[in-house]
Amino acid sequence: MIYERAMELVAALRSGEYEQARQVLKSSRGYCCLGVACEISGLGEWEEEVAEEGTNRYLYLNSHSSLPDQVKEHFGFKDNFGAIYDPTVRIRIPRAYSRRYAALASANDDGVTFAEIADFIEKNWESL
Repeated sequence: MIYERAMELVAALRSGEYEQARQVLKSSRGYCCLGVACEISGLGEWEEEVAEEGTNRYLYLNSHSSLPDQVKEHFGFKDNFGAIYDPTVRIRIPRAYSRRYAALASANDDGVTFAEIADFIEKNWESL
């Protein structure tokens, strides 16, 4: 990741401005951590899409569940799910030591908080 942009994402995740959602970049309930990256990138606009289960979800640059390539490149992520490319580094959460995550998206979708994800990014931004 690009350090300055990683720290912008860390600040946004800690800001309290975003409710957390799972499985999509943005829904009517909130954002995935990667959806927050889309939001602060300023590279596009959200387009509403009504999902079958009744919860609205939103597309950002034609994507609803992974980072669009433009956002990935803007932040310098190595892939579209926030995968961790250092095999010695995994997201470990103090309250659930048995859980280890290989990507930001999977940690978010399993309920790892924005604050915990922000802490991980701050310490391990070079691995993303």
